[in-house]
Amino acid sequence: MIWALHGMVGEPADWNFLKPALPDLRTPLLWAEVDRYTPWAFQFAKKVRETDPRPVLLGYSMGGRLALHALLAAPRLFRAAIIVSAHTGLADHELRQRRWRQDDEWSKKLRSLPWATFLRIWNDQAVFDGSAPPGERLTTFKWRQSIIRSFDCWGLSRQEDLLPKLSHLELPVLWISGENDPLYTGLGRDAVAALPNARHAIIPSAGHRVPWEEQAAFTSTVTGFLSSENLLT
Repeated sequence: MIWALHGMVGEPADWNFLKPALPDLRTPLLWAEVDRYTPWAFQFAKKVRETDPRPVLLGYSMGGRLALHALLAAPRLFRAAIIVSAHTGLADHELRQRRWRQDDEWSKKLRSLPWATFLRIWNDQAVFDGSAPPGERLTTFKWRQSIIRSFDCWGLSRQEDLLPKLSHLELPVLWISGENDPLYTGLGRDAVAALPNARHAIIPSAGHRVPWEEQAAFTSTVTGFLSSENLLT
């Protein structure tokens, strides 16, 4: 099975477009189990191990960072991984402090602003470059408290720099970024250089939300990778 982890302020339905090509797709609701990176990773790996003999991990943005933690927690569990528009972590202390302040501001906005206002501000971030979100997020509102907690547990400021640890992951990894997302494309290049068995796919005409901006190209890239690893069922 392919376990697909959604992004920040995302939901499992974001991955629905992949189901015709990947009918064995699993899409966990991350808001139901928010915890610090390490305990979450071990609990998630335990659940996967108990239910799936041939798991593949797919994660976008925040979900990609969570996927990296799960891979490091159980490096022999997954058959392959697909990491999309994900950050490996901030090595610089000052940058981490700056990001901590940003994560804290997002948490405060989510506590104080109407849901629709928060979503508008969230989607106006430069990293998204004007691209539309995968869905309207109407049902995500009920998980507001968990999303608030996620900024503390799963914010980039709370993540250590994982780049030096990637050399321990021997499984096949496909790292995907968008051509119009230079920061995360650079991060992808660095990650692939550190990983023993990885390739980097840069999707033309796509930005940070590459799976939804270029659905056909993204789906073809993912299925091509899985087929090359004999993991497409």
